[in-house]
Amino acid sequence: MLASLLSAAQTIGGLWEEPLTLVRETSASSHGWGSAVAVIEDQDGDGLDEIVVGDPLFSETNALRRGRIQMFSGADGSLLFEYAGRKESLFGWALSRAPDLDHDGFDDLLVGAPGFDGKQGRAAVLSPRSGQELLALSDPLLGTSSGSGFGAAVCVTSSQTEDFFVIGAPHADYCGADGGSHSAYDRNGAFLTGTYGCSAGAELGSALAPLPGSAPNTAGFVTRQLRFGSLSAQVLIYHSLYNYRYILMGTDLGSHLATGADWNGDGYPDIAIGSAQLNRVAVYDGWTSALLETYEDPSAPGFPSAVALAEDMDGDGAPELAVGVTGDPALGQRGEIRLFAPGAGHFRTIVLAAPHSGGALAGGPRLNASGLPSLVAGANAPGPPLSSADGSVSVLSFLPILTADASTVSAAGGGSVHFNFHFGKDYARGRYRLLVSATGTGPSLYAGILIPLTFDTHLDATRRGIYPGWVQRPEGVLDLAGRADCRMEVQPNGIPQQMLGRSFQFAVACAAANTSLRAVSVARTVEIIL
Repeated sequence: MLASLLSAAQTIGGLWEEPLTLVRETSASSHGWGSAVAVIEDQDGDGLDEIVVGDPLFSETNALRRGRIQMFSGADGSLLFEYAGRKESLFGWALSRAPDLDHDGFDDLLVGAPGFDGKQGRAAVLSPRSGQELLALSDPLLGTSSGSGFGAAVCVTSSQTEDFFVIGAPHADYCGADGGSHSAYDRNGAFLTGTYGCSAGAELGSALAPLPGSAPNTAGFVTRQLRFGSLSAQVLIYHSLYNYRYILMGTDLGSHLATGADWNGDGYPDIAIGSAQLNRVAVYDGWTSALLETYEDPSAPGFPSAVALAEDMDGDGAPELAVGVTGDPALGQRGEIRLFAPGAGHFRTIVLAAPHSGGALAGGPRLNASGLPSLVAGANAPGPPLSSADGSVSVLSFLPILTADASTVSAAGGGSVHFNFHFGKDYARGRYRLLVSATGTGPSLYAGILIPLTFDTHLDATRRGIYPGWVQRPEGVLDLAGRADCRMEVQPNGIPQQMLGRSFQFAVACAAANTSLRAVSVARTVEIIL
């Protein structure tokens, strides 16, 4: 019975899987592999985005800490491209997708090398297809500041018409030791403007995240400085390249920054700010700087180790906040990704394959056939190896349990909708049941959980195994891969006229064969049209 199927439901909507894990080759002389990750659009024609991994401590004989970047196929993890920096340059410390500078129709890549030339630093735009360096960016006040670390943070921001590069130099000494700076450039490499930290130890520009604008002259970004005189740390929110609009202040504020998704639905990207010292992540309105939500976990080692704001990754129409938690490998704790939703708080913890992955995150790549964005989780910050698995990058993808090949059926001409169920191998040979409502997506409380359908006579009937004649194979047993399918088959003029224009919502539930695992899909809607 449906009650027994749902009473212990543990998975709702779909399955988070780790279909691809990249591991640093054991012979590599590096302990920072995976400390920076980025995703760029498909480069090899397989329809999936590619993964770029920073390896800033990579060393070779007579070229210590030269650093490198590697690009891997998002489909199978094969190495597609590799580029190394000069000796001691720490090339690959920071990464960002870059616009197509060489007009070959593909994304390019912005890379920071803060150790270049005695830690003066440098940033470069590379073509992953040709291997050419397309643009070199250097500190605009080169020579006035020793060891500025230019390139320790990089980002690409844009207005409606233009793209810009913003580069951080947290150890610049223009107005005080380690006061820091950030500088903005156009896509031709021309210096446009810069801001310099005027408090010793401020390290302005040590973190950067873009705030793209939707109109000319609105390219913005977010940066931080560790202190301002005797005051607390600050996060500066720029709505243009030239002037910051808001300042947020707090202890250890901005140890991790992320932008990208519209958390509150106002049409503007919002900001996630992590504080490792306070074990806290807060989401702020990117336009007004108002605090939207706060999440804390003082009991979790390494919360947060990274943050990412991603567009809808699980098909529920809402963005997700991903928080990396590296844990303590000495205690056998594996890395985790914790997912949060607007207004709903923490709703999912994903334990990663590598013991301390989760120290770098990139959200948004298309790395699975569902078309939903995936999440890439890199290793911890550069440093000595914490375990034999040091240097891992994991791809996390959400696979919806229920998919449909159409959203409408003609009452006059007839037609069909093919539903596919994918519960995963843990549900092999489990029993499934299709549920139907004609009222909405609920939710309805039944057997102690929320079903994503509104209760009505259709739901009441289908939960008892009574189905309309136009639903085929609505219940049964999954195959060994945890899959099954069914059809909505409508004959021409086979639906009463009073159903014309109505919509039906479908969801599917399953009980695993030999365990207590239970799962319920999200709802799919099919409209009856003329």
